[in-house]
Amino acid sequence: MGLTLAVAGCASSVGNTLDVAPDWFEERRSDLSDDGYPSLQTASQLSSEISDVPWVQIQQDLSSAQAEMDMNDPGPVTITAEDMRSWAEEQIRLVDKGEEPY
Repeated sequence: MGLTLAVAGCASSVGNTLDVAPDWFEERRSDLSDDGYPSLQTASQLSSEISDVPWVQIQQDLSSAQAEMDMNDPGPVTITAEDMRSWAEEQIRLVDKGEEPY
């Protein structure tokens, strides 16, 4: 019963503190209302014509990078557990000799 009262007391005190906003919140509420944050209603109206960001160049860079990745894609990697153990043993040998592993 004592634990129940303690938990209920904590819960009621948390509820009371959440009902009142801190002083700084009211001061900043007007600052944060519309200024500096895009409206979701107008976000779809944004375009490259009204922006200083070089969207066309960025899109071209992304497309070029994607094409390069596709060209260099080795496809699915197939390696057996034995191949992996062998590779790991070779790396350990290199480290033991003081060399840089792969």
